[in-house]
Order: sequence, then C-alpha cells, then structure tokens
Amino acid sequence: MPYFRTNIVNESIQEESLDFTAYYVNNNVNYPLKVKLLTTLATDSNQTNAVIIGNGVVGANQLLMNKNNFLGDVVFSNSLKYACEMLTNSVRFNRPLVLPNTLKNAYRMLAQCNNFNSSITVPDSIEDCSRMFQQCYHFNQPVHIPSKAIKCKDMFSWCHNFNQPIQLHNNLLDCTYMFQLCYNFNQPVIIPNSVVDCDYMFSQCRNLNQPVTIGHNVVNCADMFQLCSNFNQPVIIPNTAINCYSMFYSANNFNQPIVIPSNVTNIVWMFFGAHNMYSNIYINGNPNANNFISRNNSLNGNFQRINIHVTQNFTSSPYSMTNGISFKAMDDGNGYYNQNYNIYFYNNYVAI
Repeated sequence: MPYFRTNIVNESIQEESLDFTAYYVNNNVNYPLKVKLLTTLATDSNQTNAVIIGNGVVGANQLLMNKNNFLGDVVFSNSLKYACEMLTNSVRFNRPLVLPNTLKNAYRMLAQCNNFNSSITVPDSIEDCSRMFQQCYHFNQPVHIPSKAIKCKDMFSWCHNFNQPIQLHNNLLDCTYMFQLCYNFNQPVIIPNSVVDCDYMFSQCRNLNQPVTIGHNVVNCADMFQLCSNFNQPVIIPNTAINCYSMFYSANNFNQPIVIPSNVTNIVWMFFGAHNMYSNIYINGNPNANNFISRNNSLNGNFQRINIHVTQNFTSSPYSMTNGISFKAMDDGNGYYNQNYNIYFYNNYVAI
C-alpha cells in the first residue's frame, strides 16, 4: 500500500484518495506540506521497481528513508518542493537521479547512501543543500551547485572519494563543513562575497593543494584548513574575519605569509602543529597582537623559522609587549622549545 511519512506524522496512510497537511521540521522551521499520495511506492525487500512521485505531490520527506534494499529508479513530478531525508540511509541505492526544477529543499536527501555514485541533475531552484550527500563515501560525480542555494552546510562532508570542480554562487551564506573529510578533494575554490561562515569548510581535506579565494564578507574562518596536510597555497584573510581559531591547525606543509586583519579576535591554535611554517606572520593593527604572541596555544609547533611582524599605533613603548612573550609560545607539546623566530614591532602599517 502507498504511504507517506514525515518526522512528525509517523504512520502509514492507507487510503489512496487521502489528502492531508503535514509539517517537516528543519532547524526549528516548519515547512507546510500539502501532500497527495504517490502513485506507487516500494515497501518490500530487494525492491527494483520504480518509485513514481505523482503530479501534485509537494513533499516527499523521508519517503524512502532507511529502505536498505531499495534498488529501483525514482521518477519525480514537477510539483515536488521538499525532499528532505528522502533517501537517507538507503545504503544500497545507486541509481541516476534527475531532480525537478521545482525542488527547494534537499536537506539530507541522500545522506548515508553509502554506495551512491550515479549521475545526478541538480536544478538551480534548491535553496537548502545542507548534508545533501553527507557520508556518501563512494560518491564522485559532477554536481551543479544551485544558483539559489543559501545553505551548503556539510553538503559533501565524509564524501571520501569526491573530487569534482565546484562553482559557488552569490546567494550562498553558509559553507560550514562543506568538504570536511573529503580526503581526495583537490580543486580550486572561489568562495563568493555573499558567504559569511566557512567554519571547518576544508577540514581534513588531506590532498587539497589548490588556490582557495575567501570572499570579502566571511566572518568565521575557524578550523577552515584544519589537518589539510598537503595544503600550501597563498591565503588572504578578509578584513571582515573575526574568528580564525585553529584555522591552519596541523596543516603540516603550510608555509605562506599571512596577514591577520585588525578585526580578528580569536587566534587560539591558529598555527598549532603547522610544523613547516617558516614564513612571515603580519599582525596589522590588531589589538590582540600580544595575546597572539604570548599565548601558548596560538603558535605551538616546531617551526623551521618564523618572523612575526606586529604593527600597531602604540600608546606606549612597543617593547612593553615583550613582557608577555615566552619561549612557551614555541612549545612543541613535548616540553621542547624552538627559538627559531623573530618578532618585529612597527608603529605604522606594513604592506606586503
């Protein structure tokens, strides 16, 4: 028998002519779904028949969720708007998909489809792509990022094999965790100026060593290149940035000059474990300069050679700042201290 399920209405609907209104909750937002029943739906094991989503159907949230044996095609109508968690954890599903150009929300649509590696046509109409392919371990197919997408949080996280060109568009706000744990990802990325949050965006992209351009309005760069062990490309931190916590944490090969803008307030663990860093750090007009230099966690690691350039409008002698500096700032974590660094103070902005 056909049925429809949401995460609130958790029961089977048996009457073929029934229409009803349900609500799907995503990040505390209720999405009203006027639902008409589907023409067919696979419910038995090892199902290879197609699932056809009938005309007039607006929502198919969780429709085939946890259907471990579903192997058939999915045919979409041009009325569908919501496909949240539609195929989540359907671990054997691996069929091509052509999504309708009416679709708005694809939150976790294919999450945990461990074997999925088929072609997918993604329309520009989708606004929420969050976790769309999360934990699709084998997935490595071209994907169009919708021009209307606002959220791409975790879109490809845990897609270990994913390595395809990506073009992001100017409606996008949230890129957090977008490529986290994409071990094979190695593509240039231009982050548009609309983006605000890049927290963990490339975390543990072990093979990444391509140019990354950060948009001019990004506020959060925390953990952005964390454990990107091969990454060694120039990075320009925008003046809007506030949080650079662990930005290059254990990015073992990173060795590029960095300007830390004046608005940045959190620099804890920023270069922790970046063992090959022997370049220049420019702290331009940043009132947190003393914290950056003196705090143990900011610069831990066995650096080859590092020069720290501090530029501020000092109201007193800049050398008083050295009172907070100790060799513990270069503690390698095992009690050994590396003194291969220089600190320079300037009264004026230093351009590079």
